[in-house]
Amino acid sequence: MIVAVMFLLCLFLSFFSYGIPLIIFFIVKFILDTISLEVIKLSVIDDYKHNGNKPTQISKINNAAIRRFFKNSSSTSNGYRHVNFGKGIYAGYIKVKEIDEEVIAVIVRTGGNREVVISCFTTPIRFGNDAMSLLVKAEYFEAVISSITGGTGLMEFEEKYGY
Repeated sequence: MIVAVMFLLCLFLSFFSYGIPLIIFFIVKFILDTISLEVIKLSVIDDYKHNGNKPTQISKINNAAIRRFFKNSSSTSNGYRHVNFGKGIYAGYIKVKEIDEEVIAVIVRTGGNREVVISCFTTPIRFGNDAMSLLVKAEYFEAVISSITGGTGLMEFEEKYGY
């Protein structure tokens, strides 16, 4: 809401100043999104260091920063998956320099004041690049999403594969 109001104000002011407020608006928005991206990245690293037992709640994170985080850090071709179950769940496999393995980052939008909860899940094994590994990797991802949305996906995965 604030971004939309600021954009409209800059658009109005740009009529009188050759568009300079719009240029300033986009520069400031880019800087704020970059800061949000780094905060998300640090939260995922922190949760990984605590073995997934320390999800972080952060406010004032917009959707553009979340999408940019997955675009920059994703280790798969699709980047992320957005599931909308009333809140908005973004999840995807990521690989960052500070974490030596591939993890699933999950960002759940909790509602007011653009608040999000950030968590990560480690994979039970290191997946290869062969067809069977990619299928099991996709199935594990679906199990994580299912367990977050209220299903029993991880328990069924553990029973099926013994991890």
